[in-house]
Parts: sequence; structure tokens; C-alpha cells
Amino acid sequence: MTTVTSEFPREAHKIIFFKKEGCAPCDDATSALDSILFAFPEYRDYVHVFQKEHHTSLVETYGLEVYPVALLLNFHNDELGRVQGSKWLNPRWWQFALKHVHINNKNHAS
Repeated sequence: MTTVTSEFPREAHKIIFFKKEGCAPCDDATSALDSILFAFPEYRDYVHVFQKEHHTSLVETYGLEVYPVALLLNFHNDELGRVQGSKWLNPRWWQFALKHVHINNKNHAS
């Protein structure tokens, strides 16, 4: 598992968050994400939430086995890193990650 800490990839363009049905840790991570998106609505375009059961080809493509999981992707949808588990996908991480993705997108546009 690749984790992302203070060294956030400058190429990170978006985050894809996968969760699955009946998963309490997934619900916790979703609540954490929702709280950040409520406080920072400008981050909404940078995260895409997918239900594992409805996106089997993406699950296969990225080799996902553990949920919840957030994938950091570049502009070509190549994986730069991943964070797994509700312990790590907390409000602090979501705010940190989405802030950096937002900055990366703004810098890329200019």
C-alpha cells in the first residue's frame, strides 16, 4: 500500500474514493469526506465517489481489495498513491488532500 503524507504528489489531479455496501469503515470515511465538502464546496469537483459494486471494471483496473480506499490520480488517470481505511480517511486527511489537489489544479491551469 502506498500512503500519502506530507509529501503530496504535485501531479495529483483528482481523488477517486471507493466504498462498499454494508461497510461501517466506509460509512465513517464517507461522513468525514462529506464534512469537508460541506465546509469547502470548491473541492467537490476533485473527488469522485464510487460504490465498489457498481464499478467492477475500475475495481479490477486498480486492483482494489480493501475498502474504503482513496486513489490519487494524475491527469492521465494513473495512480500516484492510495490511502486505505477509515483511520486514515478522516476529516484531517480529506482536507489536506483536497486542498493540495485544488492547488495542483489551479497551478496546472495557469
